[in-house]
Amino acid sequence: MRPDPAVVRRAPHLCRTCADRTAVDLARLLPRLDVLPVLDATLIAGVCTPESLTRELVRHDGLPGVRQARELIPLAATGPDSPQESRMRLICHDAGLPRPTLQLPVLDARGRPRRWLDLGWEKAKVGLEYDGEESHEGEDERRSDRRRHNWLQDDDWAMFSATDADIYGCSAVLTGQVAAAIERRSRR
Repeated sequence: MRPDPAVVRRAPHLCRTCADRTAVDLARLLPRLDVLPVLDATLIAGVCTPESLTRELVRHDGLPGVRQARELIPLAATGPDSPQESRMRLICHDAGLPRPTLQLPVLDARGRPRRWLDLGWEKAKVGLEYDGEESHEGEDERRSDRRRHNWLQDDDWAMFSATDADIYGCSAVLTGQVAAAIERRSRR
């Protein structure tokens, strides 16, 4: 969409930038925990691609924060359903966990997708879900979550939940538990 020429004449000091440039600038300058949600959102919205972000990143060599952008751009994905899921994925990455599958479908006995996990390590049958306040608006949602958890547990999945406290505070305990479960279950 082209800008209105009258607006440009009245405000020539306003800069325009493309989505790739904006995304890379933000990847360089935002706090680390906020970068992946922004990058994921650009891919989900279709305004950037992994290739276009990588091409733009080259133009930022030598600028402050480029090392952070270089590390996090390859992690961007279209799978997360929320910014908190993106943050949770970054925390797992920073803890050295293997790369999870996003929105992993869990199949029933007939091979049909029955449940989806925010983050999942399929071979080990370990799942990690973001459990936000907004996801428990009523008793029906709580019951549904419990049935879902029970079904997954009955199917031999080790399930873990992350809250805002895990994301913004002490995530080491949770990521340690997830790592131990992946290690233990991968040996079977």
